[in-house]
Formats: sequence, C-alpha cells, structure tokens
Amino acid sequence: REEKNFSEYLATIIHYRHLVIVTTILLVLVSIVVTYLLPSSYKSEGLILIESQEIPTNLIKSTVTSYASQRIEMIKQRAMTTDKVMEMVEKFDLYPTLRQQAPLSEIVNLFRDNVNIEMLEANVTDPYSGRAKKATIAFTISFLDSQPKTAQYVTNELITEFLDENIKTRTHRAMETTLFLDEEAGKLQRKVRLLEQQIAGFKEKYKESLPELLQFNLSSIERLQEELTANQKQIIQLKDKIAITTLEYTNLKQYIASQERDQYSDSEMEMDLATAEIKLSQLLSKYSTEHPDVKKIKSHITRLKSGDSLNTPLQMKANDPVILQLESKVTLAKREIARLRNRAIEINEKLASYEARVIQTHQVQRQYDELVREHAQHIVKYQEMKSKKMEAELAQNLESENKGESFTLIEPPRIPVKPEKPNRKKFLLVGVIMSLMTGISLALLIEKIIGGVRGEHAMTRLLANPPIAVIPMMYSEEERRKSRHFNLQLMLGFVAMIGMTLLGSHYWLIPLDLIWLQMMSNFSL
Repeated sequence: REEKNFSEYLATIIHYRHLVIVTTILLVLVSIVVTYLLPSSYKSEGLILIESQEIPTNLIKSTVTSYASQRIEMIKQRAMTTDKVMEMVEKFDLYPTLRQQAPLSEIVNLFRDNVNIEMLEANVTDPYSGRAKKATIAFTISFLDSQPKTAQYVTNELITEFLDENIKTRTHRAMETTLFLDEEAGKLQRKVRLLEQQIAGFKEKYKESLPELLQFNLSSIERLQEELTANQKQIIQLKDKIAITTLEYTNLKQYIASQERDQYSDSEMEMDLATAEIKLSQLLSKYSTEHPDVKKIKSHITRLKSGDSLNTPLQMKANDPVILQLESKVTLAKREIARLRNRAIEINEKLASYEARVIQTHQVQRQYDELVREHAQHIVKYQEMKSKKMEAELAQNLESENKGESFTLIEPPRIPVKPEKPNRKKFLLVGVIMSLMTGISLALLIEKIIGGVRGEHAMTRLLANPPIAVIPMMYSEEERRKSRHFNLQLMLGFVAMIGMTLLGSHYWLIPLDLIWLQMMSNFSL
C-alpha cells in the first residue's frame, strides 16, 4: 500500500482549511488568555564584587585561604537553614496561603528554589604561578516573588546576610587561627622551660662530668700527674739529703767525742759531780725519788762516780750550734717528706676523681646531647610559632578592620519592572505554533476517519491506473460569493487576532514603541 505524498496532505489541509483556520484562531485566543492569566514572578537581583585585600599579600598574608566560591557556598548553607528561612518568610509574610496548608519543609524548599546565586568568573593570572586560570570575581543574589517590592526586600535581606556572614566568618576564622597558634606557642614555651629545667638538673647532677668540662678534666689529670711526678722526685731528693746530713751528723758526733775525751779532767769531773748533787737535792725537795728527772740525775751521778766519761762530754755539748743545725736539717727534711707524702695521697685521690669524671663524661654526653638537641629544636619551633602567631595577629587585625578580601555590593537590588517568569513571548509563540499544528492534525484526523480521494495521485493509487484527464474544480457564482465572504471574515479574524496579540504584548510583554525602536535598531534605520 502506497503512502500519501505531500501534495495529498496539502490537498487535505486545503479541503479542510476552514476547520484548520477556525481551530487555529480559537486556540491562539486561548493561548493569549492563558498566557495573560499565568501568575507573574518578579526577580530582584544584586551584584556583589569580590575585592582582594588592600594590603599587599607579601606584607601580610590572610589566614583565610579558602576560595571565594567555597566561602559563598558555605555562607549559603548557613543562610538557608530552616530557622533562618522561616524567619525571613515570617518577616516578609511570604506564601501566606501556602503556610496555612503546606508542611514546613515544602515552604522552605519553595523559598530555596526561588533563591538563586550565580558566580561570575573571569580569566585572571595567578600571581604565584604566573599561569592563567579562572577565578570568581563577583556573584549575584536574586529572589523570585509574585510581588516586585517583596522580591527586592528579600534580596536586600539575603545580601545583608551574606555580607555580614562573610565578615563574621573571616574574623572568626582569623581569631581561631590566632588562638590556636597562641595555645601551640604556649605549649612549646612550657616544653622549652621544662627542658631547660631538665638541663639545669642534669648539669647539677653531673656538674663535674659535663662534656664541656672534658678538656678541663683532662688538663687537670695531666697537671696532677706532673705534680705527682715532681713530688716523688722531691721525696727522693730529700731522702738523699737526710742520708748525707745523717752521715755528717755521725762523723761530727764521733769527732766531738774524741776531742772531749782528751780534754775532760778529773777536776772538771768533780765539779760536774758537785753540780749534779746540788741539782739532785733541789729536785728531791720538789719531787719524789720515782720522778723521771730525779732518776735521770741519779743515773748521771752514778756514771760520774764510776768514772765512765765516754758519753758525758757529748751529753754536756748537745747544744753545740753545728749539731743543732744538722739535727734541724734532718727534722725539716723529714717533715717535708711527710708533707709531700700527704700531698701525694691528695693528688692520687684527685686523680681518681678526675679520671672517674672523664670516664663518666662519655656516658653523660649522649644524654646531655639529646637534651640539648631537643631543647634547640623546641627553641626553633617556638620561635617559628611566635612568628606565625604575630603574622596571625596582623591577619586578624586585617580582617577586623575589613582590609582583607571583602564582598562589596556594587549593584543593589532594585524593584523589578518586568516579570522574570513566565516568558510570555515564548509561551505565546509556542501557543501559536501548537494551535496551527492542532488545526492541521484535526484536519488529517478527520480525513483519516471519513476518507476521501484528493488529487490524481490518490486516483491512480485507487484505480491502479492513471486518469485519462484531470478536470479542475468548477465553482458556481454562489459558491464564489460565499468563498469571498468567508475569506473576508477570515481576514478580519486574522486582523483582530493580530490586533489583540499586539495589544496584549503592549500591555503585558513589551510596549510597542520599544519593539519598534528595537526593530529600527536591528535594521539600522
């Protein structure tokens, strides 16, 4: 079965042209009415510029490092909470009918759907890498509502909320950063002080074995060893001196004894005996016979009476200066030896002490170096943290004085003049097209239901042979008159429809003078 071609469809449409035209006109009128009756939504919009910080970043770096788009999204989430949304809904009396019927979540979702935040990006050069990239330089905030003033009020409220929340967020983040760094600096300072106390206690405990005293201890050991060697040499020299002096003393004693033995006479012995007896009587008047002095003088008298004078002259010459000098030399030498021996004992004790210090130094050095290294590391960290804290304080002052990156309202929201929704031009155009398509579809549907033969192609398909001749349609005078009358009515209907369309467009869409000026501008007239 052959399908119909375009000429047959066109013949069908022409045959049912009256139905197509009437249906199209009626549906276009319905589209105009529906377009007019659609509720209008007015959009009020404000433009906010994202300005970089006033102070150069190489002088003061802000502690708020997140991207502007990220902060805007965070502020949006805070501003679009259920509590804040309902606060604005009640403040501006939005959706009064819906609030009595719909649940809270539906009202909140409707409000959120009517809020629109759009980022404006531009190609900029990254000051650090020198590469081109896209950055958010501004953003718009808009709100849709059926009342133009309400749309403006709500948009103003949203912009104020965004500006205040941005300042609050940046200041709070800078303050939190400063507090965090201050706490960390305090922890490091306490750790440094604790390490200083540990080092001081360590030094006190091992004050004689610290690594810095190693050279001193080694020098002291060397000095003491030298002193001990010199001490031993002195002792040897003194012993030699005592031996020589003793020999001199012995020789002198023998010489004096031989001289005194030759010169000591009997008369002198008797004189000495008389003197001794007188001295004995004096002692007996004072002491008993058992007194040592009494016994000593009695022994002396006995020797004198016996004639034993071998030791008497020497005893009587014991105070000879030469003998006293020799005895003094020996005594002094012995005392010096005793002193040097005592000093040697002290030196050995000190040597043992210093050697113990040196041995302990190698054991102490590892722990001491660890403490000193840890202390130095914490000092560096503490100084870095203090430097960061000072930078954070400057950044906090930067944010509190609004010298950092800021949001600036450069285009405040105005009362909208034209509705944003619905787009009546598009609705009307779609309505006209759909009306025409509906009229044509209705004609084709009737043709399919009722049936008919339209044109020679249909006749050829029906009879399986082409017709011998084609006789055109012949109209009577009455049919022509009715056709002219209908065409006139149709033309008047089209004119009325166009007039109503222009009139509706003038009052509901765009004034005709603006359309005319736009057309003149497009054609450069």
